[in-house]
Amino acid sequence: MNSKQLREVNAQELMNHSRRKMRQKQNEKQAKESSEPEHKMTRKGKIGQAVFSREVINGK
Repeated sequence: MNSKQLREVNAQELMNHSRRKMRQKQNEKQAKESSEPEHKMTRKGKIGQAVFSREVINGK
């Protein structure tokens, strides 16, 4: 690996890191804005699990 390749790799890593940070910030902002739908989703998941376990018991 020569110095030019090293520089390119470092630049790519920096880009990826800043992108990841940006994505993290966006995700946090979205989570704050849509905290209610997330709760609804988890509730749905719990209901789904309850239904599924009931089906398994009935299946036996």
